[in-house]
Amino acid sequence: MSAAFDMKTLSLEFSSDRRSVAVCSESRVLGQASAMGLQGRDSFQLVRESLESAGVNRDQIHRLVVGLGPGSYVGTRMAVAIAIGWRTVRAVAICGFRSTDAMAAQAGKDGRHGIVTIAVDARKDEVCLARYRLGSGQWELLEPLKLQPRSELLRREKAGDCLLGPNIFPELTQFQQIFPEAARLGEIAVQYPERCIEPMAPIYLRPLNLVKAAPPRFTA
Repeated sequence: MSAAFDMKTLSLEFSSDRRSVAVCSESRVLGQASAMGLQGRDSFQLVRESLESAGVNRDQIHRLVVGLGPGSYVGTRMAVAIAIGWRTVRAVAICGFRSTDAMAAQAGKDGRHGIVTIAVDARKDEVCLARYRLGSGQWELLEPLKLQPRSELLRREKAGDCLLGPNIFPELTQFQQIFPEAARLGEIAVQYPERCIEPMAPIYLRPLNLVKAAPPRFTA
């Protein structure tokens, strides 16, 4: 593919405390911006900074890629809203991937090998867990995302599992913090387009318990 027709991707990863945006071509990361807790910068400022870093304008973006979590439901919904709004104004493709996939890809890029378990705090004394095999620049999902009691983390650590994730769990002594990066999402979109998740919505593993409101009561 010639440079003139090299598809450019804008990736948004807002599922953790570290929010990041990246611009990628089919072969490399062109520019990126990130912030912990935004540090006074809003999501749109991160988008502007990443485009400026890449030397790319908005009209040159052909695809938007979003990390769908699990993680911050508010952050992920913001990323999804930006992608859908962008598509409404400009004719671009949009797709989403698990944020744990981005962490697995980042762990591999950091030189980790073997089997790892990625854990994301789901609150209510629960965690989302997914297990991956890393090696030779590749990653493979072995166990899909599943909601587990938080106590499962300590059991897995005692069993010798390598535990990674964006949150801090004080009860663990070997846990390694790692964040999902927008740049890895852009690379995943190029390498594994078939792993795109439908529909484009935040991953939320806990079942929704909807309570039907009682009918209104009227008094004479």
